[in-house]
Amino acid sequence: MRRIFASWPLKLKLALLLAFIFHLAFAFTGYYERTYDSYTHMFFADHYFRSWFNLWEYKWFGGFTVASYPPLVHQLLALMEGVVGLQNAYNLLNFISLLLLPLAVFRFSKLFLDEDSAGYAAVISVFLPSLMMLTYVGGMITTIFALTVSLFSTIYVERYLSGGSRLNLLTSLALFGVVAGAHHFTGLIFIPMLTVTIAISRMGRATFKRVFFRLLVLLALTAVVYLVVLLPFWDFILHSGGQKEIAHQSRLGLGSMLFRVVFFGNMYTYLIYLLPVVAYFVVEKKSLYPLSALFVFLFVLGLGGTTPLPKLVFGELWKWLTYERFALWAGVVLMPLIGFTMKSITNRIKHRVWSKLPFILFTVIMATSAFQVASTNFVAPGQQPGAMESVEEAANFLNSDDNWKWYYITLGYGSGQQAKLSILTKAPTLDGTYYTARTLPVLRESGIATIDAIKFWQPSLDTLKIFLGKAEQYHLKWVFSADAFYDDVLKAYGFTEKLTFSGGAKLWCKEGVPVASIEEQKPFPPAYSYMWGTLPLLFLTFAILLVLLQGIGVLPRK
Repeated sequence: MRRIFASWPLKLKLALLLAFIFHLAFAFTGYYERTYDSYTHMFFADHYFRSWFNLWEYKWFGGFTVASYPPLVHQLLALMEGVVGLQNAYNLLNFISLLLLPLAVFRFSKLFLDEDSAGYAAVISVFLPSLMMLTYVGGMITTIFALTVSLFSTIYVERYLSGGSRLNLLTSLALFGVVAGAHHFTGLIFIPMLTVTIAISRMGRATFKRVFFRLLVLLALTAVVYLVVLLPFWDFILHSGGQKEIAHQSRLGLGSMLFRVVFFGNMYTYLIYLLPVVAYFVVEKKSLYPLSALFVFLFVLGLGGTTPLPKLVFGELWKWLTYERFALWAGVVLMPLIGFTMKSITNRIKHRVWSKLPFILFTVIMATSAFQVASTNFVAPGQQPGAMESVEEAANFLNSDDNWKWYYITLGYGSGQQAKLSILTKAPTLDGTYYTARTLPVLRESGIATIDAIKFWQPSLDTLKIFLGKAEQYHLKWVFSADAFYDDVLKAYGFTEKLTFSGGAKLWCKEGVPVASIEEQKPFPPAYSYMWGTLPLLFLTFAILLVLLQGIGVLPRK
């Protein structure tokens, strides 16, 4: 291992050092308290920690199946939770994924470029703005994990397409299984795009038929892997039924100020200004055309509703997708093009000292921008308040004196703190923060994201009023409100103040509500539970074994 590290180029070592320092610093800030999805993923992880092979979770939406989201990252967090605790597990796994990403970008870039250009790409990738947005604002650990593995998989994809080695085919499929087990969307969309792009770049007059045949074999076997690894998920998709569209800011397009600032400006920052320069240099290198085409395609998709492309590509499904991940993928695919551009600029400056100045200046600018994006809360005011002391107090109340036997909802806590409360208590809520999994018809037909933030989605509060008006039917006894806006409607439906917590949050109670009957359901055949609890980890173990054995020379690389 020491010999391998010593052989790495200086720029790659610099990229890893910068990634280590930058992301380690943020690991101590408690950033996950203010993100949208960090605690959602921790909630799923805690489910596996409590009941590994149980696909039913009673705590959200009156009950739902965890097979509605790929399990691998959550299962890894669950395994780590017993050793270091849940929040530390999240921090550690996220940090490892972010630390390995520059190495993955370097190896991916080397498929198209020389080592020096790939080194430039690796350094700049540390400060990719969209990476900061999805990590430190979105809390999308599964997307980042799957992205890193996807880039590493391209090494073996290229080897198989170029040489036809069955070992590299097997390694590619094993890594694809890991990606699918971590984040289905990355597996279904990004992996095929990368694979086809590499295949096109390797197709010459003499190799077209061989590469094309291998591509078909790889894609066909990939479909089989996805089917097997995620079989319970596909079953859920087929039988889940429809929901009313939930609006998302990433679909708004450049006509919206919010989109221009958050989902465009902060996803690219100063990279945008370099695009004409990149185009100027890349046009001279035809071998980069397939990668450039993939960047343009992902870039346009990342513009959401600005262009008709998402509707053309995804049809009606486009309304259910969010487009910040396309901007992330576009940024990653742009890195080799940036690396090539930096190398080209350096080569045109004859003076040895001055030749490095453009790269240094741009890296400093990107680092400054990355810090600003990562440390700023871009969410709308009031929707994501961050850490709240009252969450622990609310959990203590629910866990005492059999108070957990009734349903509760929160108002004004934000999705992060709402999910955190669900982790800390055994009480069930009618709400939840993973909308695809919702089972209650009222929520599926509402078009809102969460009851907690309903005033931002539905000013009339109609959905909230349905639950409050039928509190006995829904066994809704407790309402934790951190927003005085809801006081009048709670009073109007017979709820009374019971307690006041730190920060002014209040507990509202309705008397006479019958105790809930919490039923454990088995939505799938028993075999599904064991598949879900074992196959993703088996694919991960198999993939790591194949990669290590090739890395140390036990198995041939070609």
